[in-house]
Amino acid sequence: MLHNNTQIHRWLTITSIALLCLLSACGGHKNLTYFTDIQKDSVTLGEMNPSVVLIRNGDLLSVRVSSTDEITIARINGASASPGAAGATSSAGAGYLVNDSGFVNLPLVGNLKATGLTKEALSDTIKHRLISGKIVLDAIVIVRISNYKITVLGEVNRPGVIAVPDERITLPEAIATAGDLTIYGNRVNVLIIRNKGGKRIYKRIDLTKNDFFNSGYYFLENQDIVYIEPIKKKAKVLDNSTQIYSLVLSTMSILALLYTQIVR
Repeated sequence: MLHNNTQIHRWLTITSIALLCLLSACGGHKNLTYFTDIQKDSVTLGEMNPSVVLIRNGDLLSVRVSSTDEITIARINGASASPGAAGATSSAGAGYLVNDSGFVNLPLVGNLKATGLTKEALSDTIKHRLISGKIVLDAIVIVRISNYKITVLGEVNRPGVIAVPDERITLPEAIATAGDLTIYGNRVNVLIIRNKGGKRIYKRIDLTKNDFFNSGYYFLENQDIVYIEPIKKKAKVLDNSTQIYSLVLSTMSILALLYTQIVR
């Protein structure tokens, strides 16, 4: 009886070790780290500046006009000014849409060509129109893009649309906001889809390398789409996981049965 118990105990030990090894092998995944080609501390010189933001058709613009002439500014912004105020500052609630022809229509200012201009250039144009038309004597104009957003899809933990109120976001920031890649996300073949100059651009990025820091895709642009494709072995991994779980349940049942036989 003692010899049998010893054999059973040995068999249980071997089975447990084999099972642990199998589970450990299943749990290992390659390419889960970023910037693997950075082997040691270093300093790389070079400017990383976002590309110049140009206004496009479909942009929703927030236009804020400030002036000491609060009554006129209230008319421009469709708001009521408080008499006696040092200045008046307001903006349209939802913003001003740049139409398909590239124009934006502002109260008292009229239609202005906006597409292709920077925010600063449009601000100067609005200010010039206000002063040259003797609508106000002085003005400070600030233009922002209200609907600046990035879409992240695929193998991330929180896919969705990311609003970017400060109109500046990097690819790592977008991925972090989306909850990082899942273990099935392909880190070496991230797809960025960008509309620019009437063309749709497709760019593949390898997140395991650091050369994309100096590319034109480190900083994302308005309406960019980031797609994280699954690794090719995802289906196989899922199938293997199902088999492993079945094996675990079967093994645990056998172990429980053998334990019951031993203690009797």
